[in-house]
Amino acid sequence: MFYLNTEEQAREAVRLNVTHGVDHIKVYSWLPRPLFLAVIDEAQKYGLPVVGHLPVEVRLTEAIQLGFKSIEHLHGLFIATSSIEDDIFMNADMSDLLGYSLAEIEASESYDSVKANKLFRKFKEKGVWPVPTIVTYLNMAKTEIDQRSKYVPTAVQKQWAEVIRATPPEQTELMEAINFLTPGMVKKLNDAGVPMLAGSDSSFEMTNFIYGISLHDELELLVKSGLTPLQALQAATLNPARYLEREQELGTVEKGKLADLVLLDKNPLEDIRNTTSISAVVLDGKLMEKQTLDRAVQTYPVIKVADLKDEPEESKPSVQ
Repeated sequence: MFYLNTEEQAREAVRLNVTHGVDHIKVYSWLPRPLFLAVIDEAQKYGLPVVGHLPVEVRLTEAIQLGFKSIEHLHGLFIATSSIEDDIFMNADMSDLLGYSLAEIEASESYDSVKANKLFRKFKEKGVWPVPTIVTYLNMAKTEIDQRSKYVPTAVQKQWAEVIRATPPEQTELMEAINFLTPGMVKKLNDAGVPMLAGSDSSFEMTNFIYGISLHDELELLVKSGLTPLQALQAATLNPARYLEREQELGTVEKGKLADLVLLDKNPLEDIRNTTSISAVVLDGKLMEKQTLDRAVQTYPVIKVADLKDEPEESKPSVQ
């Protein structure tokens, strides 16, 4: 990750990533618009797609026109489909996550279906992939350590507990408000025929994001938001293969493709929660039975936020 201050730094960061053989350039929310334009321009010289968080200074329609390939967390989508988009860009303080979230919530109250449908058609025409990651704000709004965190090392759980304890109630309320709004936008996208990707947003630095479990949760949330179980499964398999332009080797169970498979005891098309009924995994063509998987996984006790003890202050030498 590079923290950029100038357009030349932005271009140099792209070139440096190219020397490391990257497949994508990812940008984040507070990248200034001139630097975003420089990143896009430089990346296009090397045929690299630019993906990630829509920078808050950039309108979604402009990003799409420039070739931005994915919209993580649906950032900017409520603003882009609002009749007061111009007013928000002129007057809203979106200098941090709090202000940006408030702007999205305000924008959601003036949804313009005509404008939205035009935008959704552009998504399909330009091959832009929305990544809802509904699980993100859901996890961030939790005020306790998820009981399924037995797979998470104690030290990481303690970090999570410290973050939860330090999170002001108004931020939690804001996350809950986003949680309430996002499924409706996912349904609108799906009804318009816009294909999506299932993102887990797993990062040990973020509270309650448990590797593996976050993806199962996201699939369930996608179904609750209007996708069929098949569409949710494709958002985690076929669609990513198309997004990565690796459909010839990934995405479906077919002869000649890479043998990376999860074998289930129950049918996920009947109930998407059946993706958790894992009996075996085939990794790189090697079969790993459930017993083998269970033995390979270490577990830890799940801590409670209330049980977190304050670290004692370092004793200071006395002065006489």
